[in-house]
Amino acid sequence: MKNVFAVSGALVGWLGLAVAACSASDDSDALGSVEQFCQAKAENECAVAAKCAATTDACLADRKAACKTDSNSATAAGRTYASNLATPCLDKTKELYDRGTASPTEIDELEEVCGRVFEGSIEQNKACTSDFDCKNQLICDKGFCATETQKKSGEPCANPGDICERGSYCTSNGSLLVCTSKRGAGEFCNPPTLPCSEDYRCNGTCVARLGPGEACNTSADDCASSAPYCDPTILKCTAGIGFSAGAPICKDYGAN
Repeated sequence: MKNVFAVSGALVGWLGLAVAACSASDDSDALGSVEQFCQAKAENECAVAAKCAATTDACLADRKAACKTDSNSATAAGRTYASNLATPCLDKTKELYDRGTASPTEIDELEEVCGRVFEGSIEQNKACTSDFDCKNQLICDKGFCATETQKKSGEPCANPGDICERGSYCTSNGSLLVCTSKRGAGEFCNPPTLPCSEDYRCNGTCVARLGPGEACNTSADDCASSAPYCDPTILKCTAGIGFSAGAPICKDYGAN
């Protein structure tokens, strides 16, 4: 998984187009505009202002500006704000910011659900560069928008949307693309052409991932599921990203 937490400026990356409101509303106009959406986003994100030793006003200013930058990027890419798709994003964002911590898996989930709030326009079987380019819940695979289809190890995976199950990856087998088992302990690896299975990391050969408190490299996917986040401030595997006074990430939340 890509490391999206390494510097404070990358927070926009891991949040993508994350937005929030205090709760879902029956009033369909409550989040009818991007301006309303960004206001709600900032209010929920700034639940962490105190943890960052920042004022609420400073945090709100920073987060509203970040939201508007994200929304401008999305619309420039041909995507459209869809308030009817906001509720799952709002709920997930509120959950994580109220808690003030998040694992990489939770951040990936947030990116997906919140990215879909700005809806893509590309139809099935049309060219794309990102999942978010595609309409509805289509994914961008092999350069085309497609419906995701899970494939088992040994099955063909040549069609757009064919996604290999955990423990395997899509690679050439003669003239065919086939889901093939990833490398195991002690086997030669060279990501992404010869990736290790999910329980291992590549260090020339596949070796065990690192546990809580062990030294890690933020540019690599080093850490085990028990501590899946390589904290860039201490270069050790931890449970997830967190907000605290002096943390680099807090500079995007009104901290000096």
